Amino acid sequence: GDGTAGGGGRRGGAGGGGRRGGRQQKSDAAGSSAIPDLLLPVVQRYVALSGHCVRLLRLEGLLLVGAHLGPLAAANHVCEEEEAAELPASLGSLVRCCLRCSEELGPFLQPAKRAYVFGALGAATARGAMWLLPAIHDINSLGVERMIRALSLLQPPLTALANMAPPPHTAAAAAAASAATSRQQPQQQTSAVDSTAATVAAAAAAAALCSLPCVSGYPSPSTALLAALLTCPELRGERGGLYDSARSYYGLLLVAPEEVVRAAGERPGRFRYAEWMALMQANVPHRPVTDVSLAALTRCLDRAHGLTPGAKVAGVVGAVVGAVQAPA
Repeated sequence: GDGTAGGGGRRGGAGGGGRRGGRQQKSDAAGSSAIPDLLLPVVQRYVALSGHCVRLLRLEGLLLVGAHLGPLAAANHVCEEEEAAELPASLGSLVRCCLRCSEELGPFLQPAKRAYVFGALGAATARGAMWLLPAIHDINSLGVERMIRALSLLQPPLTALANMAPPPHTAAAAAAASAATSRQQPQQQTSAVDSTAATVAAAAAAAALCSLPCVSGYPSPSTALLAALLTCPELRGERGGLYDSARSYYGLLLVAPEEVVRAAGERPGRFRYAEWMALMQANVPHRPVTDVSLAALTRCLDRAHGLTPGAKVAGVVGAVVGAVQAPA
């Protein structure tokens, strides 16, 4: 009798295990066939289109940065004390456009795609400011100080765009709407007290946001985004390092040409070949650049980059041959 009961228990356990295994296999099969084979090409095309759209947004952002940096090159950088205290208007417009794009597009982008689109704007601004020096050409010490101050002011908002969360007031508004919906029916007096406290807290938060200067020029989500920017820790990665490099680059305009040659000899890879040469070719008052200093910088950079006279001639000949063979 006991053996029969034990055998029945074992058979029942085996049957239960078989049923559980069958249910697991069915669930795995259902998960693997979540997307029908007929729809797979459509999903793949949608994913490819999404990638193209994100790359297009990144390109549009870079073009936006270039369009706002263009007027900076045409501005007068031989400044007086009054002019040096005012930043170029195009830089303020650049920050406002970037913040507006971030607050309008950010809620519809995944974090990785958001970082891909907006992470390039801060780096492009820092690099573009360095590449403007050949076009600026004439700049005095006050103009250099204004450029360095402008880079310091641009760094916090533009480098934080990639990691910026949706505007805080949006979540607050959603929570308030949800609370109002749940309180439509009469509740106890404690609920009324909680509602009053929530209203007071919301009013205080709105007052704190309204006390900040509007980025867009009128009350909008930009105020909340600016509040988040002020509380967001500064990114000190590659984008933050680019702004440090740009500030030190313009700072080299305030030292003697011999110091520039010495800095290039110590760290030639700090800047590009053309960027080192632009430092010498810029016209800065009270900083005469002689042919000896220019030749010394050229020799230093050629030695660092392995550019012998023969390699230079070969490069020029190759460029000429490529231009001649290029289709009309």
